[in-house]
Amino acid sequence: LKVKATLENIASMRVEPNNQWAVVVQNADASERCEAYFSRDEEMDLQESRGTAHFIKKWPMENKQSYLKIIDPKNLCKEEITAEDSEEWVALLAIECRGLEPVAWLPKPGDFTVTTTGGSVFQEVEFDDGIWAEYDAEADEPVSINELTSTFEVCR
Repeated sequence: LKVKATLENIASMRVEPNNQWAVVVQNADASERCEAYFSRDEEMDLQESRGTAHFIKKWPMENKQSYLKIIDPKNLCKEEITAEDSEEWVALLAIECRGLEPVAWLPKPGDFTVTTTGGSVFQEVEFDDGIWAEYDAEADEPVSINELTSTFEVCR
């Protein structure tokens, strides 16, 4: 998952530890979709396997379980988007998928803690159509995150 945003007077937007991610996934032939909620600290056992996954789905008319697992490729993902990353694609999450494909990220309140350039901290940040705006009273300036967009990119 790569994310891009325009940051105004924002030092960083940091992914919350043990964040519960929300994505829309579809099956292999794109005929079915559902929302998937998963976090790093919740793993489930796969049927007929010694493996585990963070999200498991059994699609109608399919015999095998489809799953999604959070992985940690070296130096690929960051835990935060900083002022230097404004308007640049930043990898925040890497997932291994079998039998399903992520098609959309659903940002939700609590995904990020935002720190302004003035040092104020905002939690439970909620985006409305890719926009979050507040006023940093300490620094006496407006702060915002605009044009929050995401994409899923295959890496091998």
